[in-house]
Amino acid sequence: RRGRKPAAQIDPWYALVVETEWKLQRGFRLFEITTDVKPDTFQCKAREWYSSAELGESGLGDQKFLPNNQSAKPFSFKNKCWIPVTVSVGRKGVREYKQIVSEQDKVTEAYKVLDGQLPAFTLPEPTQPASQSPAPPAATPMREDAKNTWHAAAESTPVEKTPLERGRGRKSHTPAAVTPGQEVEEAETPEAASSRSRRGAR
Repeated sequence: RRGRKPAAQIDPWYALVVETEWKLQRGFRLFEITTDVKPDTFQCKAREWYSSAELGESGLGDQKFLPNNQSAKPFSFKNKCWIPVTVSVGRKGVREYKQIVSEQDKVTEAYKVLDGQLPAFTLPEPTQPASQSPAPPAATPMREDAKNTWHAAAESTPVEKTPLERGRGRKSHTPAAVTPGQEVEEAETPEAASSRSRRGAR
């Protein structure tokens, strides 16, 4: 559509999505998130990966996933229960596949989030334009109860300013140290100057 800004491309990350209807079968879907997630609509571009029987039999926890599409499609996180997962890359012949690290543990974790036994994750912050100062990035999605932990690391203890810094750059009036044998020239007083002038006029 005219005027619509394209979604910012990012380093892809993977989300495991579960739903109540799949709970008895411990079903899930795997998505590769390829763009920023819009904070107002929860929409992004993603590519789904499916468990493939084409690569041979594989049991639970050892499933091999192939891309359902060659390109990413519109996807929304709205009203979805999900957790981020790590994938490993394998190859059979010329075909590259992905596997979920600790697959069944992650499925269990996702359903605990669905049941409210674990806090949900927050989506990563959108990428800032190059002309703006970037906000502290969320390298990976974070749980709701830990989403502000980076603030503590970002805050630094104020450093006590020196007298010169507090004076906004004013020069110090502290006399310089005198080395042994060095005489300090004292300023001539007005009386001494007047007396010297009278003596010279004689």
